[in-house]
Amino acid sequence: EGLKENDPILVMPNATSFYQWTGLRNPTPHLQFFPGYVEAFGEKQENVLPKYRSLGGKFLVVQERSGLERNVPKIFDQIQNEYAVVRSFPEHFTIYSPKQ
Repeated sequence: EGLKENDPILVMPNATSFYQWTGLRNPTPHLQFFPGYVEAFGEKQENVLPKYRSLGGKFLVVQERSGLERNVPKIFDQIQNEYAVVRSFPEHFTIYSPKQ
């Protein structure tokens, strides 16, 4: 709700088909958030979400039991501290947006 075709969204940790199916786009080069993946792009974890927001991103979709706290702990901490839950679908995913 509130997104139209080609709007930016970021899905974590793994959403390689999501963008194809929805018509939404990931403005970052990161399709997966597993150990070492972000760094393989020469990026620091703590820069991913600020960069995403600067590119117009408003919502994060985080898959339940995704292991973000182990795999990308700096991103996980940012989500916990800087984002609020918009909607939760237990056992599936949670949608976050930046805290105001």
